Amino acid sequence: MNDLRRQLELLRARLAPIDRKYQHAAARDLTEGGEVATPAGKHWEITRCWPASFRHGAADVGALSELPADHIDTHSPPGRWAFLDTETTGLAGGSGTVPFLVGVGWITSGGFELRQFFMRDYDEEASLLTGLSDLLANFDWMVTYNGRAFDQPLLETRYRLTRIPEPFPRLRHLDLLHNARRLWKLRLESCRLQDLEQRILNVERHGDVDGMFIPEIYFH
Repeated sequence: MNDLRRQLELLRARLAPIDRKYQHAAARDLTEGGEVATPAGKHWEITRCWPASFRHGAADVGALSELPADHIDTHSPPGRWAFLDTETTGLAGGSGTVPFLVGVGWITSGGFELRQFFMRDYDEEASLLTGLSDLLANFDWMVTYNGRAFDQPLLETRYRLTRIPEPFPRLRHLDLLHNARRLWKLRLESCRLQDLEQRILNVERHGDVDGMFIPEIYFH
């Protein structure tokens, strides 16, 4: 019992500065969205848009809509690509790991749009998954970064456990991690997404939360 108490005290001390840093930002972000009802319940959604004039480092967002359909052998127009990423309650995967935040972005003629599906508690998981399926029905391709090994298998498990039909069988999947390694593994020491942003796109993240702390912050 004493060992457990000491571990809890260490965890609280570790989380305290993180909580102070992000508590106001988290509250502000949630006010940007709204509660969404589905046949499976309710969850929270946030939508953001970046105009065509926006530049992400060296990249021009407006140029995305001009990409040809065969640019990456998808033979599908850019507007039919869904860029997906998840934040989860753990990094190990398995049936006990739950995606509490799923982001889906897509290219539009006016720029780039992002919708985030947020699970405020476990009873909102089925609604989140239902909303995600409804959105993915509009796309032909799912584009991820390491999603073939992590994001898609994790989501497939959650769909099966909640007995909701999964949207992935009809979607083709492009995992950019493998292409990035082929292009830059000899030039760069690491092909982590943050390293590629910095070295290739000249983007420096500010105020980003280290991935190892994200599950702790969510539970806290």
